[in-house]
Amino acid sequence: MKVDVLAELTAAVGEQKTVVESVLAKVRVELDACRSRCYELEQAILRTQAMLDPRASGNEPIGRRPRVTLHEAMRGVLRNAGEKGLTGKELRDAVVAGGLYLGRQGQPPSINQIHARARNYGQLFESRDGRFFLRPGS
Repeated sequence: MKVDVLAELTAAVGEQKTVVESVLAKVRVELDACRSRCYELEQAILRTQAMLDPRASGNEPIGRRPRVTLHEAMRGVLRNAGEKGLTGKELRDAVVAGGLYLGRQGQPPSINQIHARARNYGQLFESRDGRFFLRPGS
């Protein structure tokens, strides 16, 4: 009888861990989106201050956000994805929701671009059962 209860307890803990990991991944994606929005707001404030009084804002750097490549954005999302990985659509949606990457023309990445980057950067990503994962050490 004790063995059955122990197996039940182990299974319940495993299920809870999966749920917690999933929620944690979503929270991390939301945090990345918040950070991105904060950066955009800070830049808007700096531009507005410079417009209102160019002399007062002379020492404050006004620049563009450092450009992040698509594979770097994918890496960041997958670091927070947990052991289940993400499908191409889930990965793309997380990159877009987080505002982590836009193409040169300001367009979000396509699912085909996600798949192509994963293939081209095989040292960083692996695909199993239709899901993407980071390779160990990436």
